[in-house]
Amino acid sequence: MTAPYTTAATAQSNVASGVLQSVRELSEVLNAETTALRERNFGKLDEFTRRKSQALMQILNTLDYKGTDALPGELREALTVLRLRLTGNAQELQLHVKAAKEISDTLSRLTIDAESDGTYSRFSNGQDF
Repeated sequence: MTAPYTTAATAQSNVASGVLQSVRELSEVLNAETTALRERNFGKLDEFTRRKSQALMQILNTLDYKGTDALPGELREALTVLRLRLTGNAQELQLHVKAAKEISDTLSRLTIDAESDGTYSRFSNGQDF
Protein backbone atom coordinates (compact mmCIF):
# COMPACT_ATOMS: atom_id res chain seq x y z
CA MET A 1 0.00 0.00 0.00
CA THR A 2 2.94 2.33 0.52
CA ALA A 3 4.20 1.94 -3.06
CA PRO A 4 1.72 4.45 -4.60
CA TYR A 5 2.60 6.98 -1.91
CA THR A 6 6.28 6.40 -2.49
CA THR A 7 5.78 6.88 -6.22
CA ALA A 8 3.83 10.11 -5.65
CA ALA A 9 6.44 11.33 -3.19
CA THR A 10 9.21 10.46 -5.65
CA ALA A 11 7.41 12.25 -8.46
CA GLN A 12 6.93 15.31 -6.26
CA SER A 13 10.60 15.20 -5.30
CA ASN A 14 11.62 14.94 -8.96
CA VAL A 15 9.45 17.93 -9.85
CA ALA A 16 10.90 19.95 -6.98
CA SER A 17 14.43 18.94 -8.02
CA GLY A 18 13.77 19.97 -11.64
CA VAL A 19 12.30 23.30 -10.58
CA LEU A 20 15.21 23.91 -8.22
CA GLN A 21 17.70 23.27 -11.03
CA SER A 22 15.82 25.67 -13.33
CA VAL A 23 15.71 28.30 -10.57
CA ARG A 24 19.47 27.97 -10.09
CA GLU A 25 20.08 28.27 -13.84
CA LEU A 26 17.87 31.35 -14.03
CA SER A 27 19.69 32.88 -11.05
CA GLU A 28 23.02 32.37 -12.80
CA VAL A 29 21.72 34.01 -15.97
CA LEU A 30 20.35 36.96 -13.98
CA ASN A 31 23.66 37.44 -12.20
CA ALA A 32 25.56 37.34 -15.49
CA GLU A 33 23.15 39.77 -17.18
CA THR A 34 23.12 42.21 -14.26
CA THR A 35 26.92 42.16 -14.14
CA ALA A 36 27.11 42.74 -17.90
CA LEU A 37 24.68 45.67 -17.65
CA ARG A 38 26.64 47.26 -14.82
CA GLU A 39 29.85 46.86 -16.81
CA ARG A 40 28.16 48.31 -19.94
CA ASN A 41 28.83 45.05 -21.81
CA PHE A 42 25.81 44.77 -24.09
CA GLY A 43 27.07 42.07 -26.50
CA LYS A 44 25.18 39.16 -24.97
CA LEU A 45 21.82 40.73 -24.07
CA ASP A 46 19.98 38.68 -26.71
CA GLU A 47 21.49 35.49 -25.32
CA PHE A 48 20.54 36.48 -21.77
CA THR A 49 16.97 37.17 -22.85
CA ARG A 50 16.74 33.79 -24.59
CA ARG A 51 18.21 31.93 -21.61
CA LYS A 52 15.93 33.74 -19.12
CA SER A 53 12.85 32.89 -21.19
CA GLN A 54 13.92 29.27 -21.50
CA ALA A 55 14.53 28.90 -17.75
CA LEU A 56 11.21 30.57 -16.89
CA MET A 57 9.38 28.25 -19.27
CA GLN A 58 11.05 25.23 -17.65
CA ILE A 59 10.00 26.45 -14.23
CA LEU A 60 6.42 27.07 -15.32
CA ASN A 61 6.20 23.76 -17.20
CA THR A 62 7.44 21.67 -14.29
CA LEU A 63 6.01 23.52 -11.31
CA ASP A 64 2.52 22.26 -10.52
CA TYR A 65 2.31 23.16 -6.85
CA LYS A 66 -0.65 25.09 -5.50
CA GLY A 67 1.18 27.74 -3.48
CA THR A 68 4.49 28.12 -1.72
CA ASP A 69 3.42 26.32 1.48
CA ALA A 70 3.67 22.97 -0.33
CA LEU A 71 7.19 23.68 -1.59
CA PRO A 72 10.21 22.10 0.08
CA GLY A 73 12.24 24.56 2.18
CA GLU A 74 15.25 24.52 -0.15
CA LEU A 75 13.07 25.40 -3.14
CA ARG A 76 11.27 28.15 -1.20
CA GLU A 77 14.64 29.66 -0.28
CA ALA A 78 15.84 29.44 -3.89
CA LEU A 79 12.67 31.17 -5.09
CA THR A 80 13.18 33.93 -2.50
CA VAL A 81 16.74 34.49 -3.74
CA LEU A 82 15.46 34.41 -7.33
CA ARG A 83 12.89 37.10 -6.51
CA LEU A 84 15.66 39.34 -5.14
CA ARG A 85 17.79 38.77 -8.22
CA LEU A 86 14.84 39.49 -10.52
CA THR A 87 14.23 42.75 -8.65
CA GLY A 88 17.87 43.82 -8.98
CA ASN A 89 17.95 42.80 -12.63
CA ALA A 90 14.73 44.73 -13.34
CA GLN A 91 16.15 47.85 -11.68
CA GLU A 92 19.29 47.64 -13.80
CA LEU A 93 17.25 47.12 -16.97
CA GLN A 94 15.00 50.08 -16.09
CA LEU A 95 18.06 52.26 -15.67
CA HIS A 96 19.27 51.35 -19.16
CA VAL A 97 15.83 51.78 -20.72
CA LYS A 98 15.58 55.25 -19.13
CA ALA A 99 19.03 56.16 -20.46
CA ALA A 100 18.10 54.91 -23.94
CA LYS A 101 14.89 57.00 -23.84
CA GLU A 102 16.82 60.12 -22.82
CA ILE A 103 19.28 59.58 -25.67
CA SER A 104 16.42 58.99 -28.10
CA ASP A 105 14.61 62.14 -26.94
CA THR A 106 17.80 64.18 -27.28
CA LEU A 107 18.50 62.85 -30.77
CA SER A 108 14.91 63.53 -31.83
CA ARG A 109 15.07 67.08 -30.50
CA LEU A 110 18.42 67.70 -32.20
CA THR A 111 17.13 66.31 -35.50
CA ILE A 112 14.04 68.51 -35.37
CA ASP A 113 16.14 71.55 -34.48
CA ALA A 114 18.60 70.84 -37.29
CA GLU A 115 15.81 70.49 -39.86
CA SER A 116 13.97 73.63 -38.75
CA ASP A 117 14.67 76.91 -40.47
CA GLY A 118 13.12 78.87 -37.61
CA THR A 119 9.98 79.88 -39.53
CA TYR A 120 7.62 78.46 -36.96
CA SER A 121 9.72 79.01 -33.89
CA ARG A 122 8.48 81.08 -30.98
CA PHE A 123 11.35 83.49 -31.43
CA SER A 124 11.91 85.20 -34.74
CA ASN A 125 14.55 87.88 -35.35
CA GLY A 126 15.16 88.11 -31.61
CA GLN A 127 11.60 89.20 -30.84
CA ASP A 128 9.17 87.32 -28.61
CA PHE A 129 5.64 87.18 -30.01
